[in-house]
Amino acid sequence: MKKLFSSIVILSLAISNISYANNTAKDTLDLAVKYYKQQDYKKAADLFTKVAEQGDMVAQSNLAMMYAEGTGVTQDNAQAFKWYQKSAQQGYATAQFQIGLFYFVGKEVKQDYNKALEWLKKAAEQKNTDAEYYLGAMYHYGLGVEKDHQLAATWYKKAVANGHEEAQKELKKITDTTSENVSFEVALKHYEKQDYQTAFTSFKKLAEQGDAKAQLKLAIMYEKGQGVKKNNEEAIEWYKKSAVRGIKQAEDNLAKLHQKEGRRLYQEAMNELEKNNKQLYEKYCEWGCYNDKFIDALKAEQFTPKIINLLKKGAYLPSGLYSLRAKKSLYKIYMKKKNYSEAIQWLKNIDASYRNTELRKIYDNRKEYGLSDNYILRFAEKYDAYEFLGEVKLQQGNYAEAFEWYDKGCLFSKSIDSCNKVGDLYYDGKGTTQSYTMAKLSYKAVLKKDSENSYAINKMYVMHKKGQGVRKDANETYKWAKKAAKVGNKEALDDIIFYANKGIEDAQFYLGLFYSDKYNQHIKQDYIQSVKWFTKAVEQGSSAAAFNVALKYKKGGFGIKQDYIQAIKWFTKAAELGDTDAPYSISSIYEIGGYGIKQNTTEAIKWYQKAIEQKAKKLTPAELFEKGKDSLFSGNSNILRANVWFEKFVATGEPNAYSKIAKVLFYSQYIKYSEKWITKGIKKGEAESMYLMANLYYTGINGIKQKSRKKGKYWMKKAAKNGYKEARRIVKQGLSKYFISMSIDKNGFVTLAHN
Repeated sequence: MKKLFSSIVILSLAISNISYANNTAKDTLDLAVKYYKQQDYKKAADLFTKVAEQGDMVAQSNLAMMYAEGTGVTQDNAQAFKWYQKSAQQGYATAQFQIGLFYFVGKEVKQDYNKALEWLKKAAEQKNTDAEYYLGAMYHYGLGVEKDHQLAATWYKKAVANGHEEAQKELKKITDTTSENVSFEVALKHYEKQDYQTAFTSFKKLAEQGDAKAQLKLAIMYEKGQGVKKNNEEAIEWYKKSAVRGIKQAEDNLAKLHQKEGRRLYQEAMNELEKNNKQLYEKYCEWGCYNDKFIDALKAEQFTPKIINLLKKGAYLPSGLYSLRAKKSLYKIYMKKKNYSEAIQWLKNIDASYRNTELRKIYDNRKEYGLSDNYILRFAEKYDAYEFLGEVKLQQGNYAEAFEWYDKGCLFSKSIDSCNKVGDLYYDGKGTTQSYTMAKLSYKAVLKKDSENSYAINKMYVMHKKGQGVRKDANETYKWAKKAAKVGNKEALDDIIFYANKGIEDAQFYLGLFYSDKYNQHIKQDYIQSVKWFTKAVEQGSSAAAFNVALKYKKGGFGIKQDYIQAIKWFTKAAELGDTDAPYSISSIYEIGGYGIKQNTTEAIKWYQKAIEQKAKKLTPAELFEKGKDSLFSGNSNILRANVWFEKFVATGEPNAYSKIAKVLFYSQYIKYSEKWITKGIKKGEAESMYLMANLYYTGINGIKQKSRKKGKYWMKKAAKNGYKEARRIVKQGLSKYFISMSIDKNGFVTLAHN
């Protein structure tokens, strides 16, 4: 899932759909947008404030964004929430989406999935693409709601129709499920029948895929030892995962188990230390002694000498993991006790990132803590807090020492911020000899660790454009311009426009994306312009561009009329150019119909067959069979697509293939579709198909076959004669005594009961 908390308002389009009673507010808002584009954020913020205070919902939303980003105003999430809320309450979709995000991630407000759902739905009902995506994610992963793949797919499809790439990826996880996927309902059925081993295997697969309810069930099975050896450590981990996805029972169970385990393990740890058994101490103390919640929950006076001595012993154990936890716990304890000089000593040999962060806090509050500058700096120098020291020296204007410390931070601590600072100092020639080549190497080192680091990307773009430390090369400059434009660089966007006008296919494609998907804050969303540039790229053979044109017609909006005829035309073009996702899209349109296209099952199947053709060639018969089952029992069940996979499975020549398919359908909510496969299996002489046909006649279930004991006996004898074991047993005991009944539960599963 993409980054959860981001400001995505595009100021240049914020006033496009609003009517004003007078021109004063509109003119002020236009001027604010102009200043924002010119990066005069202070003036923009002042004007947005003026209009926002008059009650304008667009200005309120844009002002909230500036507070969230800290542009033109001091960064303040409380103010951001306040103004987004004012705007959202007036019905502005962008603000409603942002309020939904505040509640979704628990920023500035307590995390509340119910409120997140409420606001995201309001925004989605106004066709806010990002809200549609987040709603899909909530239902997909069971975030505060019951996991529901059908609802997830519905919202993802809406977002995909609006061109949302992440939604398209998530939708594929649902619709293109792997052979390992299972149904929660099936797993639960096994659990209720006390078939714990099968249930455990199924719940574990679902839990690993993020199913919150399955994670709860898996934790219970670990705690109770059902289908697996009892393991409270595993139970705690799965309860945690389920609880953070909003399952209240998991939270309650976790609290009870933590309390029980914490007491037991803490006491065990104390006992083993008395025996000097360090290995068992490490095992038992993991929860009881080193749990952050345990340390954070206690008040300063509750840390007895016994606890402190226990942790001090742990701090000097050879095991890095437990030693590190003990040191962090002791640091927190002494900070709570306001013994700051002792606290700082426990930052020794802790990971560099944690040490640097905590030293900054201590340095900023040094007067309150009664610690001198020299004391903190000497400690930092002795224990290699490179980034912290570089920051202090830079603030003091001592560039030579700042460079020295940042260089060590980059080299030894692998700190991204330190490497960027080294690059800046080389670039400006401060504290070291000016060298564009060395600056470039520093920024490249950053991008090896974080390929999306916007600061390093923008610096590399500038250096390639100016030929600083590199040979001027139009292709390389374009490559960096594209990356920089993606992270919001206005100058880089202008370069992309230049290259697009010069006929560069890739630039035309990306310009199409910028106009359609809000990649860049400096460009107005406009589907007509998007289609224009995508079309130019298609003329040069871009399959991705053709696919995106199709998406615009499928969704409509922003100047483009929704038109499935045009959508199919462009999806077909994309398929001809080699796009493998286009046939799926065409299939889904024919399956549903609308907007100029009649529902057509034959065409839907034809295109679905094309969609899976290449994938099917790489799968084993067993995998093909599982694909068919997944199409039936995954969240987005589809009998038509299941049949396509089953036909591929049969074509492999697998023995008893028809009976295997028929059996899956026979014992499920799809029993009415089983007769076709049973009949085919009988023609191939498959004994199990004969047995299933016998039971259709014996029961007359769902009216598939008219109930006939005579015909039931006939097919049971045929099945026995052809070697089917169960049929032979029934015939041997006497068909006149044979009694059978069939029932269908609430989930559509068939149960046979016979003597």
